Amino acid sequence: MLSSSLEQTYEAMFLVDSAEATANWSEIITVINTVMERAEAEVISLRKWDERRLTFEIAGRKRGTYILCYFKSAPSAISGIERDVQLNESLLRVLILRADPITEEAMQSPTPAMVKESAERKAAEETQRKAEEQARRKAEKAAEESGKEQSQNADETATAVAEKPAEPEPDESAVSPEPVSEEAQAEDKAIDAQAVTEEPVTDENDTEENKE
Repeated sequence: MLSSSLEQTYEAMFLVDSAEATANWSEIITVINTVMERAEAEVISLRKWDERRLTFEIAGRKRGTYILCYFKSAPSAISGIERDVQLNESLLRVLILRADPITEEAMQSPTPAMVKESAERKAAEETQRKAEEQARRKAEKAAEESGKEQSQNADETATAVAEKPAEPEPDESAVSPEPVSEEAQAEDKAIDAQAVTEEPVTDENDTEENKE
């Protein structure tokens, strides 16, 4: 490590392909850290700055993601950093400037990308909150309507029961006929049979008189 008395504070703006940054963000950060380690630079801050459309295509890329890095190193190490960036296919460009006037507090301030991501996150949370609130209100309304329907059905049932005519009570004073015994039924049947089969007796005197 170089002596701190020879180090200066620098600001580096790295440019990478947006598609690759989205797909392999951690690998991009690893590549930048490797470049800084080779230059024996001390990284103070390394964050995504913004994602924008490029003014002109660079290596066939139309959109690029900018990564802001603050670091300390000897002035002689800057040319080595720039050379390593040119040799690395993952890093399209780098611009390095002196950053002595910039305070560490300013170095840690939110970048445009961080502000945008924070706003998007809050918007998503608000959308989720509204959706949950709407779902809760629908559930409460459905429960309320179901309760009203059940109450109405109960009222209709109670009304129907109240309006139903009462069944007449049996008249206990009415005397039911006494049951006829089997012997009496048999005797009646015998008498009926005898009355049907008996032939009438003809008087002989009446017959003679009729002949005369």
